[in-house]
Amino acid sequence: MSLTMEPEGFSDIPSQAESDDYPSTSKTDVETDKYGFTGGTQYTDPDSEDISAAKLRERESKWLRMLDNWNKWMSKKFPKVKQRCRKGIPSSLRGRAWQLLCGSKQLHSQQPKQYQELLNMEATQHDVECIEKDLHRQFPFHEMFAQRGGTGQQDLHDVLYAYSNYNRGDGYCQAQAPVAAVLLMHMPAEEAFWCMVAMFEYYIPGYYSPGLEVVQVDGNIMQGLLKKVAPYAYKHLEKHNVSPMLYCTEWFMCIFSRTLPWPSVLRLWDMFFCEGIKIIFRCGLVLLRSTIGQPQTLKKLPGLYETMERLRGIDMVIMQPERLMFQIINLKIDEEDLEAEHKRQQKIWKKQHPSEAKDVKRLFRYTPTHSRSRSVSQPSAIKTKKKLNTVSVNTPEMLQQAAEYEKNTLRPKKSPPKAQQNGPVQLTEFKKYSDDNHLLYTANGSVKGKQSQDRNAAKSLPEIHLNESDNASPSSRAGAQVKTKGSAL
Repeated sequence: MSLTMEPEGFSDIPSQAESDDYPSTSKTDVETDKYGFTGGTQYTDPDSEDISAAKLRERESKWLRMLDNWNKWMSKKFPKVKQRCRKGIPSSLRGRAWQLLCGSKQLHSQQPKQYQELLNMEATQHDVECIEKDLHRQFPFHEMFAQRGGTGQQDLHDVLYAYSNYNRGDGYCQAQAPVAAVLLMHMPAEEAFWCMVAMFEYYIPGYYSPGLEVVQVDGNIMQGLLKKVAPYAYKHLEKHNVSPMLYCTEWFMCIFSRTLPWPSVLRLWDMFFCEGIKIIFRCGLVLLRSTIGQPQTLKKLPGLYETMERLRGIDMVIMQPERLMFQIINLKIDEEDLEAEHKRQQKIWKKQHPSEAKDVKRLFRYTPTHSRSRSVSQPSAIKTKKKLNTVSVNTPEMLQQAAEYEKNTLRPKKSPPKAQQNGPVQLTEFKKYSDDNHLLYTANGSVKGKQSQDRNAAKSLPEIHLNESDNASPSSRAGAQVKTKGSAL
């Protein structure tokens, strides 16, 4: 695709994580870490692992039980699923869990032959050339992609080629390659393709469109939220005209896969698949606060150049998984903050770029949506809907499906008993109406509301006698006769 704007940080040279010398083709005594890296900054020291083998086996057992009953866990115990994702998904089950969290398995089952059809289609010459050019740049120190023309690079080519045909409007973008490579490390090519489709359509829609308008708006959202999280850093960036696109483009479009140490990348993606894009915003805010959030640090950064050098070379201690995940989870930025800032920044963007303005629905809140077994007695219109499994965002189709499901499956509310026709109605219980402090009566004379008063106070209330005509409408009960015992109601 032809971008009207080249993403900052993407060039013909390898990324920061790949900037060391390329691995030699000759065989050497190179040790491979548990993630498949033989060197470079992504290599993880085996001695740094602080989780015992027994603990890992225990976590695997828990995740296996959970994956075997996925819909039940997501519908009834989602907080527990989220907690386990925050602790980290076991490496042996990570690919399977990611697919269930994002709903890609269901997308794949609905269109089982489409991937092969996309590979057989002819892509644009521009996309083909760009894909071929970028293959050797993706994690050259990983054993899967180290060999030029090897199986890993061929799978990467197929996934990117298929997606360029799947989404011809956006086509291929350079930032898609590292995302596809991370997925291929955990699942076969066809499953990685559908997982990438789910990510790009549900989690980060519009990130790879020409002009990168959505990325620019999201960058402004993060810098706007920085004012609340780290006011010193916010003032510093504004003072020196440091645009968010200068430092956050690679963070957002590659989901930090070219920025963080590898254990932190995987932990972040576990949370991202479970909780959505708010995790990306929180991670960026934590890095900014930790790197340039203190006045004593800012004294050493007199201008834009020094600030950008600091943001490109974030201290590895700050990015270690346990420390980083703890700060992300405990950052005081919730969905309401993100939604409010999104509305504000989109209004600003529309004023500044009226011809380019697009309304992008950003879904910051996660609500599980489930496809449950339906009884035969349910309407046929519901049966013909596409069945979508649990996903980590609420697409319009899924929200509509869930609403229709609830409408047709929930038990109808029982109608209140008819009011007594003979004799006065005794007020037996008092509950305060929430808004205007008026009493809201039910047909049998009890009071309905949100806040219950003390039952002893209810006993001392007077009897209220209603006329027969008053039983029909609560609004007409203002004229009810009240027998007081020395005081008025």
